[in-house]
Amino acid sequence: MKQTVCTIAINIGLCLCALFVLAGCTKIISDDDTPKPDPDPAPKTRLENISVVIGAANILESKALHGDEYAQSGEFIHSLHLLIVNENNIIEKHIAFDPNRENDYNASEGNLAQYTATIDFLTSGKKTFYAFANMEQAKIKGQSISFDTLLKGNEFKEGESWNGNVVEAYRIENPMVCVDIKNRKFIPMSTKQEVALSVDGQHVTVSLIRLVAKVKMQLANNHGERASISKLVMKSFSDDTPLIKGGTVEAGNKTYEKEFNPAVIVENNNISDILEFYVNETQGTTPFEVELTINDTIYTGALGVSSLERNHVLPVSLHLLKSTLVLDVTASVAPIGGYPVLVNLGNNRLTNNYLLRLPEGCYFTIEGKIINDGEVGHIEDPVTKWKWNVSDAYSSIIQVESALDAQIFAAHLTALPKQTVQLNFEVYEPQQVNNASLTIETVPLQDWDTTYPTSALEWDEKPVWFTSVSLTKSK
Repeated sequence: MKQTVCTIAINIGLCLCALFVLAGCTKIISDDDTPKPDPDPAPKTRLENISVVIGAANILESKALHGDEYAQSGEFIHSLHLLIVNENNIIEKHIAFDPNRENDYNASEGNLAQYTATIDFLTSGKKTFYAFANMEQAKIKGQSISFDTLLKGNEFKEGESWNGNVVEAYRIENPMVCVDIKNRKFIPMSTKQEVALSVDGQHVTVSLIRLVAKVKMQLANNHGERASISKLVMKSFSDDTPLIKGGTVEAGNKTYEKEFNPAVIVENNNISDILEFYVNETQGTTPFEVELTINDTIYTGALGVSSLERNHVLPVSLHLLKSTLVLDVTASVAPIGGYPVLVNLGNNRLTNNYLLRLPEGCYFTIEGKIINDGEVGHIEDPVTKWKWNVSDAYSSIIQVESALDAQIFAAHLTALPKQTVQLNFEVYEPQQVNNASLTIETVPLQDWDTTYPTSALEWDEKPVWFTSVSLTKSK
């Protein structure tokens, strides 16, 4: 019995010792002892190796160069100013690229596709990137110096205050005269871009936008003889355009003129390019006007468009035919004695689109005739069957007084000047004429003997379709 008791006591004692040993090896972990990650590092206030690539935005619609399907030689970067403005409107960085100083042949020829710069020590945060290229010939409206000269002045140095409201309100006077690539006057370009800089090595791409548009004109000659083109005139374009895209663009009175010496020859039954030329971007309501002098005769016509954006291309195909549709317009102004208004619509048409300026509040009638000049001589046939279409959108400007298919179309106009209405029509007899239009612009009433003249009137994504217009031989 004694032996048994002793054994139990020993075993119990060992168990208790083991419990105490375990208790001594155990640590109680509280919330205060939980491992914590390292605190976030302070954001960098100075960034390094910011990579900036500046290139010309793709021309909407014309040839392939530098991956820009419709650009041609000389339509890229020649010189450049890049200004980086911080949130406090301070010019933090101003980089100026001069092709002569940098000895860059492509840039000297206006063919630098991209300019790349690596910038160190820029502060982090929101920035505004302003880029201006080829501004040597660009005149700021109301100032006597070029914008390039202005950018080289003290007010655009690093550390100076940036007056964005003033700069973004600048307008370039008649920018199409700035461009003469053969004489090394390259296309002015500009852009504004918001960028948030946050890390070293950040990559920024800036796309420049050309301040002008381009017209590509060709002639299809089917009038029976060789066409010798000695002069081209196109109007009316805006007088000035905003320095940076997004400002107000209006119509204007600027004209593009080109005399050809030697003349451009288009053989009979052939299609040939006439010219590519630069024009001011325009937002108007009156269609553009075209004049061509062919074989010493002036032809006029109206295009089907009145607006053209910067960095876009407008392809125009002129058709020279043996016959032409002529509209005879008679107008009268009833409130002032009913005297007739003289309207000059002309017979020499480049297009089947007509532009007519009539006095406000007048009543007018239109008759049509087809003129053919062929081997049998000069023949005039009256239009006996046609149909007009007047959109309800113009109901406040024009009121039709005849049937839409009447041989003599009649209507009267609102008594407000500077209103524009477009009438579409088709001719069925004696000869088919499709997709014709007449744009009427109301003008203030003049003296009784005034003649109200008519006039002929996207570097974008494909497909490229030429605006087709019929060109007819004159009497």
